[in-house]
Amino acid sequence: MVTLKEIAQHCGVSVTTVSNIVNNSPKKVRDETRKKVMEAIEELGYHPNYFAQGLRRQRTQTIGVITEDLAQFTTPEIVEGIMKYCEEKKYRVLLQNLRLYSRWQDKWYNDETLIHSVLDPAMKELVSIKADGLIYIAGHEREIHLFEEKKDMPLVLAYCCSDESITSVEIDDEEGGYQMVSYILAQGYRKLGVISGRADNIHAKRRLLGCQRALFEAGIPYNPSWVLDANWEPEKAYTMTAKLVNAGVDAIFCMSDWMAGGVYNCIHDMGLEVGKDIAVTGFDNEKIANWYIPKMTSSRLPLLEVGTESARLLFEKIEKQSLAITPIVLKQNTPARKTANKQTGTQKKVVAPVAVREVKVAKEPTVSTETKAKEQASHSVATTTDAPKQNVQPAAAKPVVAAPKRPYHIIIASVGTEKDAEAMAAQLVAKGFSGAKAIVGDGKMRVSIESCGTEVEAYQALARIRENETYKNAWVLKK
Repeated sequence: MVTLKEIAQHCGVSVTTVSNIVNNSPKKVRDETRKKVMEAIEELGYHPNYFAQGLRRQRTQTIGVITEDLAQFTTPEIVEGIMKYCEEKKYRVLLQNLRLYSRWQDKWYNDETLIHSVLDPAMKELVSIKADGLIYIAGHEREIHLFEEKKDMPLVLAYCCSDESITSVEIDDEEGGYQMVSYILAQGYRKLGVISGRADNIHAKRRLLGCQRALFEAGIPYNPSWVLDANWEPEKAYTMTAKLVNAGVDAIFCMSDWMAGGVYNCIHDMGLEVGKDIAVTGFDNEKIANWYIPKMTSSRLPLLEVGTESARLLFEKIEKQSLAITPIVLKQNTPARKTANKQTGTQKKVVAPVAVREVKVAKEPTVSTETKAKEQASHSVATTTDAPKQNVQPAAAKPVVAAPKRPYHIIIASVGTEKDAEAMAAQLVAKGFSGAKAIVGDGKMRVSIESCGTEVEAYQALARIRENETYKNAWVLKK
């Protein structure tokens, strides 16, 4: 390997001069000398020893990226966002693919021993080369607990979160579900069926929460019997579609474009036409959605932005040598295609701003301050089948008042008279739901159970309530 000393001897200059040229030092060097040294570098084949440079500078100009599985459709675009940002910063990326789905399908979700069997060797390699920081990309949204004792390296979680101890970048699935269902309702549909993923999946839970909020705001009762789980599989979605169509729904919100293939096939096999007899929308805006006939309305996941924002936060930590916590939530963008329009053959647009909600947690874990973006960003909307997609840049965050700690409550709709509502509230109080009370909204009686805790706690309470058929019209709502 050619050294700086050999370059210096070849050019008849000092090693310091060669070093200053190689490292773009601000110290002045004559143009003639610089040209001679650069020609010698090219001729002799000199390559800088980045590792040695890193040791001297206490920086290796390298970050690690660990993916749970590159085969997951969400992962490549996140990686692209990270790589592009790092390229602009002249940083190298060491990519480690754990292949969790390929190795163990869905058996590893709650088995940290399995995960650590492949994660720990990857972490040791990053530590051995003294990577300046790490981005961990999850295959699906969830809370993870894999890095409690690994705080010595700047770390950002992408497409997942922690228990508020690690900086993370997530997607606002609730807002995405809300925007999509609001769009469907704006087209005049009122009998909405939902094909969900898995009941225990955070993506499905949050999208359903947004769906419920849109229905509530429109004054349309939520029908839990019209929400069917298909385990993210087109084959099961096919079966569930027949049940929803026979139940009389006029629109179906499918929580993934992949499952929507089963929805389309079932509607076709039943002798019906998508976009004319029944509306269908998807989610994720995968390329496959462009090939359905007719083309399908879907919601774009800001995956590139997740990668870019994750890299930006990591570099911020590296520059400040900070381990501070900054969870970020990015919202989806909902393009419109004609399958959700009430009038066949027309096309309408829904503009869903891509924004950022930022939460900064102070050093004491009991104190937090939430910030939320209010500035709109540029957005991409598919108005015709040939319209090109545009990149969406997240808006800058502005500070606002901290969010309430217990924002979830439960609503029970269509409870009859005021007397019936008061009686139901009293029964729920007797069962331990102390926040239950009768309320009137839009001239309709409802029972509200306030302050049900976290999202998980609220759904647990909902499951207990729905054990009684009397409360089948109950749903979780976020204030």
